[in-house]
Amino acid sequence: MNSFDLRYSVSATMKCARRAAPVAALASSLLSPAALGAPGDLDPSFADVGRAYALLNLEGPAWSIETQGDDDYILAGGDFYESFYYDSYDISGFAHRLSSNGSIDQTFAGFYPAGREVLDTAVAADGSVIGVGRELIGSERIALLLFRLDPDGVLDPTFGDGGLVHLFSDAIASVGSSVVLESDGSIVVAGVRAGRMIVFRLLANGVLDLTFADSGVYTGPVNNGWTLPTIVRAALGGYRVVSQTVECHVLALTASGAVDESFGTAGWAALGQPSTCNSMAVQDEDRLLVAGYRDSEGFAIRLLASGERDETFEASAVAESLREATALDVLEGGAIIVAGRGVEAKAPGGLVMRLHANGALDTTFGNGGSTLIDLPSEYGKQATVRDITVRGGKVLVAGDDGGWPVRPFIARLLVDTGTDGPGVLGFTRPDHADAREKDGEALVTVRRTGGRAGRVSVQLKTRSATSFPSATAGEDYLTTEHVLTWEDGDVVDQQVVIRTLPDAPGATPEEREHFEAVLSDVRGGAGLGGQIARVAIAPDGEPGGQFSIETITQEGISESIGSVSVGVSRDYYHDGAVSVTVSPVTGTAAAGEDFAGDTITLTWADGEDGRKYAHFVVHDDHVAEDAEQFSVQLSAPTGGAAVGLRSTISYTIVSNDQPRSSNDQPRSSRSGGGGVGLLSLLLLGLAGWMRHASRWSARLLRLSGAKAACTSATSSEL
Repeated sequence: MNSFDLRYSVSATMKCARRAAPVAALASSLLSPAALGAPGDLDPSFADVGRAYALLNLEGPAWSIETQGDDDYILAGGDFYESFYYDSYDISGFAHRLSSNGSIDQTFAGFYPAGREVLDTAVAADGSVIGVGRELIGSERIALLLFRLDPDGVLDPTFGDGGLVHLFSDAIASVGSSVVLESDGSIVVAGVRAGRMIVFRLLANGVLDLTFADSGVYTGPVNNGWTLPTIVRAALGGYRVVSQTVECHVLALTASGAVDESFGTAGWAALGQPSTCNSMAVQDEDRLLVAGYRDSEGFAIRLLASGERDETFEASAVAESLREATALDVLEGGAIIVAGRGVEAKAPGGLVMRLHANGALDTTFGNGGSTLIDLPSEYGKQATVRDITVRGGKVLVAGDDGGWPVRPFIARLLVDTGTDGPGVLGFTRPDHADAREKDGEALVTVRRTGGRAGRVSVQLKTRSATSFPSATAGEDYLTTEHVLTWEDGDVVDQQVVIRTLPDAPGATPEEREHFEAVLSDVRGGAGLGGQIARVAIAPDGEPGGQFSIETITQEGISESIGSVSVGVSRDYYHDGAVSVTVSPVTGTAAAGEDFAGDTITLTWADGEDGRKYAHFVVHDDHVAEDAEQFSVQLSAPTGGAAVGLRSTISYTIVSNDQPRSSNDQPRSSRSGGGGVGLLSLLLLGLAGWMRHASRWSARLLRLSGAKAACTSATSSEL
């Protein structure tokens, strides 16, 4: 395919000139020939260009997606959060039905259990829904939960106690994580009880089947709690269960719940360590596919029916494209759909891939073998796929948006044929665009994913930031406005250059500032993904750092305080040894009489940053007088560092001496002078703390992937 490379360039100008600049002509190569809807395209007939999101304001990941009949989908999930001090829980869950067009089916009663999380579902031949998960009992114990809904979403009173079954509430934490339905109506569940992997079977009415395993329950080794067990039915009978200790193990059980010692080593197959296994599926001839991650890379492997590793299966594309494989399923004919979180450098977020039966990447699927799920949002969401179901020529993927709070989504992709997909337009990295004034430009990239049919376009405009320290148009960057267009068949990323402007001569160095590029007015039937790219203009002072006063300005200090401490920070950069001069400056207070007038030099070694203090003595002259002022300022930075905006602080000295009484005897000093001094010292520390808290908060906002992983891990803990 020929490339279609688009770069916009705007002439730079000095801030002091404040002149508009012309837009350069755009250059492009030959366009690709017209393309039809392809396997891997988002299905435009489903919801918002293939994506159903922000459903009924549901919270928590969608852990399960199942088909009900030919046209409906059961979406289930929820969230589990254990407090930092492990003395309280927050659990929520849901199970609902979507129609074939992606809308919530209002005729389905829906299951929104307070204090209950749904981790897996299965749909019986009659349309009834079996779900498993966990429920908070009282305030301290978690019981394993099962429920059955009739085809219209109402709890089935013939199952358990009013449609619900609770098991193993004697343990501190029990959970059902995976379920298989048998043709006779019996239910086989894998989960955890008291930290150990379990498999048990229920009769169709919800009563424990005592003929299975040991009085109805097989108990295995300790489960690590981060990744819960998954169970599948073997084609030739029995079950395969993947569980996690330090490494992944696959257990083979017979149909009666006994260990099948013909599999692996005495019924167990070890997959190596360290590894985490998230999903499992059965291919033909009882070959077993397992997906997960190890060494910060996703993986998909295949075991033979014997439990031995199938060395003919090679899925190197999974490791190259996914930092974690979270779900997989098998298509008719043996092809494999695998999904997970894309690697940061390529396509962070939910990525869906198709492999040939031997593990090789199928490059006819999506864009060169994969499709990115770009959810509609302002600043972008890094979606994670939690479950996959393939049915009727469609691939259904469900998961969470990686946000806070976590929201579920479902997307539908074409397998082989379907309506041509125009795709989704969005920024590639909405929260990771950085620029330096000295480079003179900021780059933002817009991509087309999930389809290539038809001519589509979107408008891009710059604006000042709405929630961060804002850069000023015309002073810090040039206002930019363009229409980006993709022709039929074109999926090449388009990059826009936004000019950043240098400081005017003699201007005070600036701290980090932000502006935004915003997408709107999409045309051609395409959807919108991440709509706003936040661009950060790096602060001045590279590479030595930027000095700033980290102390709150005092309204008044008492003479009796003895001294004031001025906190000075080296921020942003820390290459080389640097220093800065801290000088007291006379106001109405006199140097030498009311305060010590000597300058102080603070130094930082190479690689050192943070706050240091300059201490200035305040004299108690024992003279009744009015309040007096002096200030402290930063100057003379060395080592390539700069003095930033917060370079001066003012102090007011309040006399603690009172007029003498009529008998000329000194009165006692009013109480509270020392208290004011103590408050001042407390405020000094508070100012620095607030500054660093703000800085760390900004950094945390930029680590969405980490939080997503943490949320994912927390949602899977017992």
